[in-house]
Amino acid sequence: RRGLEVDGARGYVAAIGVFTDHVSLFFPAGRAIEAATGRPLEGSGKQFRFITLRTPEDAAATRVKKALLSAFRLAGGSLPKAKGDRTRRGP
Repeated sequence: RRGLEVDGARGYVAAIGVFTDHVSLFFPAGRAIEAATGRPLEGSGKQFRFITLRTPEDAAATRVKKALLSAFRLAGGSLPKAKGDRTRRGP
């Protein structure tokens, strides 16, 4: 079975919010992502966390890649390694 389950409900892995001065990546399983990556995300909800991106360079940050990869892994999926990507995958 694949898909992310939060509080007993299956749903999305991540969402993108576009605002006038920034973009936010929202993670419904943010606390689990924090535990998997060892890095804090923004927000203080029960599970939900986010990352704020203010520049194009922010989107290429290692913390963003790790959070997205962790979100997909937690949902039972994975992303193929892109050419030139040095991000570690797996245990």
